[in-house]
Amino acid sequence: MLGRGSNSQREPPFILPTVPFVGHLVGILLQKRKYFTSLSSKYRLSLYSLDLLGGRIYIVNSVDVLQLIQRLPKKLSFWFIEAKFGAKLAGLSKQAEMKLLDNPQGEKGDHSLLWGAMMAIHQNMKPGKSLDQMNQDMARHLTTILRDLDAEDGETVDLWEWVMHKMTLVTTESIYGPLNPFREKAVEDNFWDFSDNTAMLLAGFMPKIIARKGYKAREELVLAFEKYFAAAGPTTACNMIEAQWQNKKTHGISMNDSARLECVNSIAFLANTIPTAFWVVFHAFSNPTNLSRLREEASKLLIIQNDESGRIFRILDATRVRDNTFLVSFLEESLRLQALGAGNRYVVEDTLLDGRYLLKKDSLIIIPNEGFHSDPSIWGADPKIFDADRFLRLKGKKVNPASFRGFGGGANLCPGRFFAMTEVLTMVSVLALGYDLEPYSGRWSYPGEDHSNMSLIVPPPADKVVVRLRRRSGWEGGLWSVRYEV
Repeated sequence: MLGRGSNSQREPPFILPTVPFVGHLVGILLQKRKYFTSLSSKYRLSLYSLDLLGGRIYIVNSVDVLQLIQRLPKKLSFWFIEAKFGAKLAGLSKQAEMKLLDNPQGEKGDHSLLWGAMMAIHQNMKPGKSLDQMNQDMARHLTTILRDLDAEDGETVDLWEWVMHKMTLVTTESIYGPLNPFREKAVEDNFWDFSDNTAMLLAGFMPKIIARKGYKAREELVLAFEKYFAAAGPTTACNMIEAQWQNKKTHGISMNDSARLECVNSIAFLANTIPTAFWVVFHAFSNPTNLSRLREEASKLLIIQNDESGRIFRILDATRVRDNTFLVSFLEESLRLQALGAGNRYVVEDTLLDGRYLLKKDSLIIIPNEGFHSDPSIWGADPKIFDADRFLRLKGKKVNPASFRGFGGGANLCPGRFFAMTEVLTMVSVLALGYDLEPYSGRWSYPGEDHSNMSLIVPPPADKVVVRLRRRSGWEGGLWSVRYEV
């Protein structure tokens, strides 16, 4: 049922709840992000409003409207959300919170805590020397993990837990350097307990009670990062972490608040990258056609050498993984199907969008990915089916780039996408070439998605996927390594 906003008829149409006052809230609590998708499918409005306990939220359901929003990044801001919710999630002191909320968009010059942090990320994760160094570190640490896999040959593992642990180590070693706090399994476990409970922590109401597990994990993680900073860990880390550390010191952020900010920073590095790695592996191994094609393409990156004794060395050239259009298409298709979360924007000031829609100050804009990623008018008649060649076929066709939101979009396109793509594609290429994953039950079945954490763009699997890890027949023996050359 449609209605009008109480303050202006120019606002996007309001969808009234089936149960007055609380209906939308109940729908969100029960269905999570699916609630927005169901409303979008039912009413087919390009942009609509929900009144949520007196607050406005606007739901985007059109690529054209999405592009209009992306053209106004200062008025319809992601950075403001980053500052406001980042402070709450970190549990910052009042002093640090004020600094984080001061000039978050850099409009008063680039001398702000948040803007400085964003610049440190963007400048060091774009293609160039800093990113090359991170990729070289990634290759080295992935090599170490690969050589340890022989000890796991024949073992039965929970695929999500296995990918999560391996890729968490590779990622954090590449980012935090030789003093990486995630080398301690307890730190890794605390991170994931913290990440899994972010929505409850963001509720902000008695977090010690309603988000007890996440709160406790965060405080333990804070201690680990305090220890890391006290040991000057950033000076031996990647350039991005060192630049962020200098930015914190420039703005007089205490050791404790610096550690709290790093807890939130680590979510940006891991929380969506690791589920992405899982889904790429799942789609590769659960379909024989996908696996055969992926092995064929990955073999183009393989260098095989022998030493004088005849020992085999298999080297995967990670430098070229993003140049392989099939591998990139495979990852993008995985994200199209699995990046089911939603982007958010904050309305900084009253904004008239395209002369049609009035967006009121202090309202929230929600951009559900699922509707965009499952639209047959964009992706063809089978948008719910995994098609590894889909993005290859779409090249050269007039597909609006805003339709794909696997890495966000507009001014807030994920700055870490180059590193994440290289890391994930390298990992799945080596795994596909050298190993078989056999489902313990005898057949692959789709595990569904766990949507309980609404802060995620890429949800983890809902059910366990138990597999047996084996060296691929004909590929036994020899040493695996990964290299990244510049």
